[in-house]
Amino acid sequence: MKTITTTKEKFVDLYSGLHSVKTLKSKKLALVAGRNMSILTSSLKDLEQANIPSKEFMELADKVNAITRSNPENGAEQVAKLEEENKEIVEKRRQQVEKVKELMQIDLTLDLHTIDVQDLPEEVNAEQIVLLDLIINE
Repeated sequence: MKTITTTKEKFVDLYSGLHSVKTLKSKKLALVAGRNMSILTSSLKDLEQANIPSKEFMELADKVNAITRSNPENGAEQVAKLEEENKEIVEKRRQQVEKVKELMQIDLTLDLHTIDVQDLPEEVNAEQIVLLDLIINE
């Protein structure tokens, strides 16, 4: 275990990296990934809760998606009109997203499981290594 202090945003990135390697063939990596994903899920619940769109926004998003699917070339005008008619809903969602961005910059300290670089499977790629860097021991 290693105590790591960094922003919630970096922990979200780590979670994405763990998710991206969960199907690779490595018992050690699977153990580390599973255990850390559990820790991260419980530690980042506030972000998840803060990012849940309102029912009204989801209904608006469904309408926007329907317009863009049925009229991809000329849908922008209809979408703009719909957004204008629902300014308050759109603005509340923008504010919500801004609040989540602020929450992502808060530091958090967690004890996470690590993996030695030699225990990483051959199939792991550079993008995954960048995301997992916080828990890789050289």
